[in-house]
Amino acid sequence: MSGEWHAALDRPAPALRADRLERLVEAFALSDFERGLVNLCFLLETEPDAGLAIAELTGDRHVGGVPIGVVHALLGTADWSATSPGGPLRRWRILETVGVAPRVQQRLRLADAVVDALLGFVAIDARWVDLIVPVEPAEVASPDLVAELATLLARRDATGLSPLLAGEVEGGLAGAAAAAAALGLKAYQLDAERLTAAGASTAELQRLWERDTAWAPSVLLVPAPQEPSAAAALAAFVSGLAAHVVVLGDAPGGTRRNVERLSARSHPPRAALASWRTALGEAATRKLNGSVERVASQFDLPAERIGAAAHGVRDAIEASGSEDAAARLLWRAGRDAARPRPGPLARVVEPRASLEDLVVPPDVRTDLDAIVRHVRHAATVFERWGFAQRSAAGTGLTALFAGPSGTGKTFAAEAIAHALDLPLVVADFSQILSKWLGETPKLVARLFDELDAGGAVLLIDEADGLLGRRGAVTDAHDRYSNAEVGFFLQRLELYRGLAILTSNLKDAIDPAFLRRYRFVVEFPVPGPAERVALWTKAFPAAAPVRGLDLEALARLPLTGGAIRNVALNAAFEAAHAEQPIQPQHVRTALRAEYRKLERSTAELETGLAP
Repeated sequence: MSGEWHAALDRPAPALRADRLERLVEAFALSDFERGLVNLCFLLETEPDAGLAIAELTGDRHVGGVPIGVVHALLGTADWSATSPGGPLRRWRILETVGVAPRVQQRLRLADAVVDALLGFVAIDARWVDLIVPVEPAEVASPDLVAELATLLARRDATGLSPLLAGEVEGGLAGAAAAAAALGLKAYQLDAERLTAAGASTAELQRLWERDTAWAPSVLLVPAPQEPSAAAALAAFVSGLAAHVVVLGDAPGGTRRNVERLSARSHPPRAALASWRTALGEAATRKLNGSVERVASQFDLPAERIGAAAHGVRDAIEASGSEDAAARLLWRAGRDAARPRPGPLARVVEPRASLEDLVVPPDVRTDLDAIVRHVRHAATVFERWGFAQRSAAGTGLTALFAGPSGTGKTFAAEAIAHALDLPLVVADFSQILSKWLGETPKLVARLFDELDAGGAVLLIDEADGLLGRRGAVTDAHDRYSNAEVGFFLQRLELYRGLAILTSNLKDAIDPAFLRRYRFVVEFPVPGPAERVALWTKAFPAAAPVRGLDLEALARLPLTGGAIRNVALNAAFEAAHAEQPIQPQHVRTALRAEYRKLERSTAELETGLAP
């Protein structure tokens, strides 16, 4: 009998095409014995005579499958590892056991999904039927998204996993499916809300999907879930999953998998450029030498908002007297259309301070100028020159401003936003956790979704709680707080714009964070020469000043922030007295500032003494 079976197994079963069987063998690195076993089990599923022959061998016509002992007798091997639970056939659920029996009597049969695949049908395990649906691709795939998916999906971490991809993409599900199809991947939409009610365990679902996508390369597209339970279930499922997954929106917090933010915009730069040019008209674009490209690259706006912004400014551009004036009009039209509404976590500030108003050491000013250049020329370097494809860290820019309170960190962030002609969105992280605990992930997602249009600079003030070493978890509140911090950090790492963080305590910052920032700028306490300049700049040209000894005032060891406070308070004292700003008004303001700083006012008499 063994010889007859060997002769039958030397060729595929009548319904089995050799290429399908070889694809399965290659996908799971099956041995010759394992290949023969798959062929045998396929015969039993598709050829009635084979089933009858096995029944005659076993004397049991009522139980399906083939006993493991019979398998080894027919195929002539003593290597029992191939039919063990740890072997590839059972580990990958290619073969399933029927019933419970001693090892030699256990029966094996081919999984239904594998039978379907070998017959040439779409193979989806029954346990996935209520969780996924195939996605019909759009007719045309975005070249930008195709290129980005190809780059990111080819990356592997130390464990060999490709990253979890997250972000909004042009064309939504259909657009993502089209890009996947261009890469030879079949797209399926996963309903994360149903994962919590799935009959199979997370580990079993992972193994089944890995089996099916290894056989037929696929990608899971998952609209970002809104419910916390669904987000937690999705995070558990994708952690450790050896398959391609794209989350359309924000990645779930707590996933133990590398996350890459998709930078392919909702309206890619080339398409946005065409939309701006069409909406502005030929006459307007003639006066905008290079400006349209910069605006299209900076602001991620849908076509309808581009049309509205261009329509509102087109006549003014036509009437403008110079290219510079036309460029400013266009930039501000794009900036206003992309202006964020960040919600309760942050406020929008129109910057008034300029880089010329700053009083900082030369090396600090050099770094600040470099930050401005990096933002202005990001499109050239990352997009036109191709550096985005060589950077695993993304194209955003995060800078840390460190130094004692009042040394100009926030002032410098405002000056950078002013130089870039963008509003400043200010978020105080110390207030985020205390006021919005439990709501933070949802509000953070809203904040960054608004900022992704590129219409502002983000400032995270007093970020020490975000950057410090994680403390011990002593209760549920600590666990929740650490989870909120982790979610914020993950979203910050994926941000494509300029984010500036300020800290008063650089020594308390986790060194791992310092390595992530392109710029770390230290703001020192100003010396006497800087304080003279700060006192000079503290009083506007229109302010009536009489008899002030700025050299004497500069002997007081105050920071720039304290000096500005004193100047402003002295101005109010003088206005109340209906007098110019004089030494007695400044002394009154100095005493108030010293009391606020909890410093002895006796220092004033010593510091101001000639």
